[in-house]
Amino acid sequence: MPAERDSLIHDLARETWDSWIATPRWAQLVLVGGAAVHVVASVTQPPIPYALLGVIRVAAFVAIIVGLIENAKTLDEFYSRVYLEASAIALVLSSVILYAGGEFGLRLGLLTVVVLYATFLIGFVAAFARLRRA
Repeated sequence: MPAERDSLIHDLARETWDSWIATPRWAQLVLVGGAAVHVVASVTQPPIPYALLGVIRVAAFVAIIVGLIENAKTLDEFYSRVYLEASAIALVLSSVILYAGGEFGLRLGLLTVVVLYATFLIGFVAAFARLRRA
């Protein structure tokens, strides 16, 4: 592992880039393609039946998850630990947010995915910051 700097953002960017480069090309394509399709299918209303749009969105989401899993396995034990801890943080935080939303009558729908992504990102940065000093 390269020498650590004082900048969390620099270290996070370097580790993320190194992990991306180490990810198999097929997984990179699956991840990027899945993300692109998911964004387009979520922000546009193409003239197709809703059931087909749902299938496209789910397939794109699965592609993202497959790409992320492959990315998590590529670099080293440190990055795998960051993914594992971030996933645990995201599970707990998103569970509380989604449960509270349900209790207060909020219908989150697709925003549920945003809650999961956002809590994972928060957990990932927090885990990276904690574990890089461990």
